[in-house]
Amino acid sequence: MSTVRVVQWVFGLLAIGALTAAYFMYSHTRSFVDRAVTVPGKVIDNVTKSDSDGDEMYYPSFQFRTLDGRDITAVGRLGASSPDYKPGDAVEVLYEDADPQGAQIRSFSQLWIGPVVIGILGGCCLFVALIMLLVKPKSGLHGKQQTRLR
Repeated sequence: MSTVRVVQWVFGLLAIGALTAAYFMYSHTRSFVDRAVTVPGKVIDNVTKSDSDGDEMYYPSFQFRTLDGRDITAVGRLGASSPDYKPGDAVEVLYEDADPQGAQIRSFSQLWIGPVVIGILGGCCLFVALIMLLVKPKSGLHGKQQTRLR
């Protein structure tokens, strides 16, 4: 198998994997949004954690009150290199009755950035694989047939 064919298969498999992951991430988030209750909340702090490179990441910590009157404090699932929220910021919070600690801030970045980024990467890999499939390399030097020496 030629190197071009191997690279094409690698990009094709990466595309299938990434697009499948993006679909499942989207489906999970869509299902959460459909089941969740929306309530007002307030950012109380930014929790700092170190990533694998040792860089600080900021995760919003927020409070909200459930419909049955319980006060809940939760931390966002997505961190950023600089705080996206300031203490005191008003936010909309999505939570499920069965798991209020799993609440999320209703924002594009907190809910959808994962499926979007993975989907774009998968789309790019698919594009490269399809281009490689459609554009066939010319044989030989300068389009001429190479001859083998014996």
